[in-house]
Amino acid sequence: MSFEYLKRGCDLQRNSMSYSVADDVATIERLIQQHGPVPIPSESAGFSSEEPIFVIGLPRSGTTLVERILGAHSQIHAAGELDAFQRQTIRSVALRAGSRHISKIEFVERSLEIDPTELGRDYLEATRPQTGHTRRFVDKTH
Repeated sequence: MSFEYLKRGCDLQRNSMSYSVADDVATIERLIQQHGPVPIPSESAGFSSEEPIFVIGLPRSGTTLVERILGAHSQIHAAGELDAFQRQTIRSVALRAGSRHISKIEFVERSLEIDPTELGRDYLEATRPQTGHTRRFVDKTH
């Protein structure tokens, strides 16, 4: 009986969502087009800092082990899975879009308008509550 209620609840939740696989596929295709093999020009390389060490990977791919090995060093703080980079990217795009809602595809396009130096500076500032002003820190993201 409890599984029936669980299924009914899941069905109600699913019906209230507006999700489209086709929209996500189109967004991924746009990401590939917009952020393809063309390198980022060196004049827009971003904010110069040696503080963050990004460890990026899929779940269960060894990123936690890499973070722990790096974090064992006396001058490196293992900060965990910070969401500062994603939040700052979203914030930067939202500022450019004004108060209106934008599609995922427009978000991908507008993300190229972000000033990398500004994004890097804002990212570091947003990490301060977790990292303080440590010499180096690991941001483990999947």
